[in-house]
Amino acid sequence: MLENPGKDEDFSHELIRLADIFNALGKCWVCNTDIVRSDALAAAIVDHYGLEGDEADEASEALERAISDSDVEVGDWEDPSVCSYHGNVIRRDD
Repeated sequence: MLENPGKDEDFSHELIRLADIFNALGKCWVCNTDIVRSDALAAAIVDHYGLEGDEADEASEALERAISDSDVEVGDWEDPSVCSYHGNVIRRDD
């Protein structure tokens, strides 16, 4: 369902809630926007289900990709402590 949400389905709220539950939710230090740490959330879910080896690796990669492709804020690629908008602003000001 995460990979192919229906037209009217929005999983943003659920992903943010899961990230909070699994301690994978941060905040932009500039604007306080929720930032889902996709790597931490994927690892926590894989661990929760007790996956190991290749199965864990495949599940983690698929989860990270689905989270990153969703509408949730996953932070700036260079500085995950800020949202993508403020990451761009900071780089422009340099």
